[in-house]
Amino acid sequence: MQKKTPDYDNVLKTMKSKHKRLFISVINDIFEKIIQWMQKWMFCPRKGI
Repeated sequence: MQKKTPDYDNVLKTMKSKHKRLFISVINDIFEKIIQWMQKWMFCPRKGI
């Protein structure tokens, strides 16, 4: 019996195996946005403290 996986799992596996450069650039963009958000959140002045 075949294991059922969501479609997005198969898409990510295909992207990872056939389009490594694109996959890496997408991951880099995501992490860059997360890091920028974290820097804004961590270093913003808080009022009332």
